[in-house]
Amino acid sequence: MNILAFDLANFSSSFALMKQGRIVFFEHTEAFRGQDVTLLPKLQKVLSDNELTFQGLDRLVTTRGPGSFTGIRVALATAQGISFAAEKPALGVDSFLWVLKSYLREFSPSQPILVLLESLRLELYGQLFTAEGEAVSTPFSLSPEDISKNAFYKKALCIGNGAFPMEEYGFQVDPFMPQATHLAEFAATIPEKELEHYPCLPLYVREADTGKTKNLK
Repeated sequence: MNILAFDLANFSSSFALMKQGRIVFFEHTEAFRGQDVTLLPKLQKVLSDNELTFQGLDRLVTTRGPGSFTGIRVALATAQGISFAAEKPALGVDSFLWVLKSYLREFSPSQPILVLLESLRLELYGQLFTAEGEAVSTPFSLSPEDISKNAFYKKALCIGNGAFPMEEYGFQVDPFMPQATHLAEFAATIPEKELEHYPCLPLYVREADTGKTKNLK
């Protein structure tokens, strides 16, 4: 299976190409500015360097949030455009599910899992799952202090790029964060009949605003 995967939702840029079931390209960078200009040429070069075209893909997959509003919009619009032009399915995977499924492929936790994602603001995006991967809560946006006050959350293992702040409150933390290779591998496991469950539509936990983000390193 040939799959082109990219994540721009999580304040970084991650790309992977699976060719005939094997990862042949991977790149991850902390840069996430200017994606609206660079994304399509980047994808075209990745395919060309590996002797593929958009028409030669079986699937495209990207993350649909929550996270960077700009990254989400650029990634989904690009995936939709390529899908329409090349007549290939484009999948949108919510970031909570992506982090969770990637973690469960490598580890077998014995307690609930709280996926926490960075927002670059005072709040974290989060969703609680059982150890087996079933959703317990709906997605939320809360401050670390408010998260710490929830008795159900205190029993969970915190994972994701927003997990670190919870150490201060005595939570068990594993800052595991998947990359585009995990996204391609996950997309390859989705049966054809279930593709419709992964629409290229944004997942927003809160409304976009114009407030200042935290200082970036």
